Amino acid sequence: DTLKSYQDAYFRILPLQMYTLLESGEQTQAESLVNEAAELFPNAPETAALKEQYQQALPKELISVSEPILNDFIQTDTVLTGFDGSTYQSESGNLYCSYDGTLSGRQSCSAVFRIDGGYRRLTLTALPLESFDADLTVLLEISADNKILETYAVSHKFGVLDIVLDITGAEEIRLRVKPTGDNEDLRHAGVILADAKITA
Repeated sequence: DTLKSYQDAYFRILPLQMYTLLESGEQTQAESLVNEAAELFPNAPETAALKEQYQQALPKELISVSEPILNDFIQTDTVLTGFDGSTYQSESGNLYCSYDGTLSGRQSCSAVFRIDGGYRRLTLTALPLESFDADLTVLLEISADNKILETYAVSHKFGVLDIVLDITGAEEIRLRVKPTGDNEDLRHAGVILADAKITA
């Protein structure tokens, strides 16, 4: 009876603790709570529910959740090198657009992903490729359900952009790189979109 009372009290407060940790992005502490529950009460249904709560809240790679229905980017699992020498690699494939000057006239580079609406946060890293013209600036436009959420300037000057956006309830995400001016194109531009993840 004492053990049962302790178990009841333990699991009465744990889901709220877990929710608070996951909301604040404290993944390591949340994992510790799951491990503690599994050690104390390995066969309890509450432990299984806690594990599920944790798994559902883990970031999922956007590409692995949904292959793009429109994709002008190149998707690769090989190493991409940024303008600053930093490297990015993903098993599911990071996205990049790269034009060498012979492909003048290209006005945009886009990828559209359909997701199930059960996600709240999009995170990704955007930066110029090593081949990006040092004097150039392009725009990264991120939309959810055809509504522009944010537009970012990508250039050597602005460096590495660590982007976090609220996408609560969105069913479609669009990533688009475009020139800054209507009469410009994307020659000599190259942009890496790395580690794009969505979180429930």
